[in-house]
Amino acid sequence: APPRLVGRDDILARCHSALSQKQVVAISGGSGFGKSSLGSVLAAMWQGSPFWFTLRRGFNDKLSALFFSLGLFLHQRGQSGLWQQLLADGGRTAPELALSLSVIGLSHLSSPPLLVFDEIDLLQQTEVETDEQAQLRGLIEALIQRTRQSLPILLIGQQLVFAPDLHQPLGGLQPA
Repeated sequence: APPRLVGRDDILARCHSALSQKQVVAISGGSGFGKSSLGSVLAAMWQGSPFWFTLRRGFNDKLSALFFSLGLFLHQRGQSGLWQQLLADGGRTAPELALSLSVIGLSHLSSPPLLVFDEIDLLQQTEVETDEQAQLRGLIEALIQRTRQSLPILLIGQQLVFAPDLHQPLGGLQPA
């Protein structure tokens, strides 16, 4: 998190309140407007452990990358079902099973984690997307639907991809 966030107090309070009510919050805006900085402050304020997943095209925009990251996150917090299944299957766990194990693991944590997906607009539907990207978009949508009102989710990107409970567009800062 940045040492100080300037000019975003109202937005920060609104987003934190919605996340505290286990809502899906989306922060959108142009490049360099402070979306990730705002998200990192929200994650630092969170009582539980935040799970942060930044999408990188061609690097981790695959189901397996998200499942391994989430599986390790859960394993480190005592919920090893997804991690053990991924290891047993050599990383080729059926997506529906991995999703179910993710939801079960997340629901059994002592305090709800904040799920943060940064650069989420990389999952915008395009004509040149891969099957993996389409599957990842579908999985995140299913995760949102299955955990709505039980886990807070923060979506960060230049454009909306999924329907949030609260959409907070960011513009430039005022000179004052």
